[in-house]
Amino acid sequence: MTFRGTSERLYELNNGNFLKVVEAIGQFDVVLEHLKRINNQETQNKYLSKNIQNEIISLISNSVKNKIICMIKNAKHFSIIVDTTPDKCSGLNS
Repeated sequence: MTFRGTSERLYELNNGNFLKVVEAIGQFDVVLEHLKRINNQETQNKYLSKNIQNEIISLISNSVKNKIICMIKNAKHFSIIVDTTPDKCSGLNS
């Protein structure tokens, strides 16, 4: 699933899944009140550039990874399921 779209602006078509999630959460979260000011063009400071998006995605992924590692360390037993699809350019299907 791709996070970024062709547009980096909130409330625009094709701005990607990341900004769509931010828009959805912003409807209900008072912390994201800032989004209403952006939508009403009351401010130009958006803090949602591709670099900021990458940093947020990285922080979230690290948090998820650390949670999984903690769960594995605390578990008596665990299993790993791997589901892959061969790359069609890898020569496996030649």
